[in-house]
Amino acid sequence: MKKYFTFLILLLSFGVSATEESPTGLIKRIQAYSVHGDVFVSMETNGQQCSTGYFIDKVSPGYESILSMLLAAYQANTPMSIFAYEDQRWSGTTAPVCKIFSVVYAR
Repeated sequence: MKKYFTFLILLLSFGVSATEESPTGLIKRIQAYSVHGDVFVSMETNGQQCSTGYFIDKVSPGYESILSMLLAAYQANTPMSIFAYEDQRWSGTTAPVCKIFSVVYAR
């Protein structure tokens, strides 16, 4: 019983964040900021919950790999999708801009 109770507490302590996938398409805009290193991205069509766009902050562990993939997709006009946390909004605006979880190239 003690193990069950401990497992239940651990299970409930982990936060669950909903993610949204953008429609597959091309990147319309990439904007980098010098103060904190944040990067804003907007697709031709963004997701419903992240209707203004997406961001990645410099302190994110995957910052360099995500930024590299975003730049490559933008330069090569490669269709892609962005997965983002709906509940993690960018402090740089009041508009619905969600934090990037992952990026995926599509063909």
